[in-house]
Amino acid sequence: NSLGSGVRSCLEGGRTGGNAEGKNEHYPMTSSDSSHDSDRVAFVIDIDGCLSREGVPIAGSSEALRKLQELGIPHVFCTNGGGSLESERAERLSRTFGVDVSGDQVVLSHTPLRTRSCVNS
Repeated sequence: NSLGSGVRSCLEGGRTGGNAEGKNEHYPMTSSDSSHDSDRVAFVIDIDGCLSREGVPIAGSSEALRKLQELGIPHVFCTNGGGSLESERAERLSRTFGVDVSGDQVVLSHTPLRTRSCVNS
């Protein structure tokens, strides 16, 4: 399931979710809701395989990210990859997708350990 299809559905007027049988349901958002439920909706976006493949954006992902930012919907990026700082990965995401991404929006595989070590120091 790519960001391009799942988020696009949400941003174009509804949310999808699974029911007890595992089937997707569509939850419409009313046209009078100018906030697009931004205080109740947030996204954790897996980078590798959902947002991009081997560093190449998946079709629709850049547009979906721009729409999230335009609507002020909170979102963070996660990946099980490491080997760089969160700020470095944020810069790369910004360049690749043409959106503003801060290091605080990036969670790498080592991020929880680094945060814990700072707290215990």
